[in-house]
Amino acid sequence: ARMCIFCGDAANSREDVWPCWLTSRFIAPGTMEAERGPALQMKTWRVNRPEIAIRCVCDKCNNGWMSQLQGNAKPLIDRLWSGVACTLDLEECRSLSLWAVMTSTVLQTLGEQENWLYSDLDRTLMWTNQKMPSFTGIWIAQCIGHTETYSQSQSLWTGPSRNAERQARGNAITMAFGTLAVQVLKVVPPSDVIPGTEISIAQGRGYWEETAVSIWPLKSEQVHWPPPSGILHEAQDRKSVV
Repeated sequence: ARMCIFCGDAANSREDVWPCWLTSRFIAPGTMEAERGPALQMKTWRVNRPEIAIRCVCDKCNNGWMSQLQGNAKPLIDRLWSGVACTLDLEECRSLSLWAVMTSTVLQTLGEQENWLYSDLDRTLMWTNQKMPSFTGIWIAQCIGHTETYSQSQSLWTGPSRNAERQARGNAITMAFGTLAVQVLKVVPPSDVIPGTEISIAQGRGYWEETAVSIWPLKSEQVHWPPPSGILHEAQDRKSVV
């Protein structure tokens, strides 16, 4: 029997990875990209409707703290969608980040369990304390002229060999809902690296400092939206994370 990935009870509820209030705005088919199989080859497929439901959580989590995180994020996403210049304070950045990590944690269950990067402890602390996992970075960006849903899951490695000793690994999940893109980067460092250590990851070519706005880890200042530049295509490789 499947167990809830957060609390361990029976997974008796189908979780809408992307909530209905969000997907109801996008009637057109969407695009999904994820790495599948032992070789982690990138597969691309279209979804007729942008709904994705996965049986990986229990009814109590789904309709309890998870629903609360959804409710906290909804007005923030509506504000970012509006196209009007605005700011997000630190608590709003945290609320949006918690929703993004919760969503990416559920999305990772589409792949093989040995490739999940959020540990049992990460998921337990998300459930009990709504605590953000260590070594996680989150950015938001504006997609110019984008009208559908898009999701990509991509693995990151420290070197050419995935079996190298003391290998660090990571995963970047990019989600785009119309004009709003959210990228969640989770890194699992070597075992001798302590939380709070800064980890740098080479970013792809592009003007990312003008395009992607960091909302996690929290900064001391407000986040201003929209950023100076927007994304015109799907080249979305990044970043650095604490």
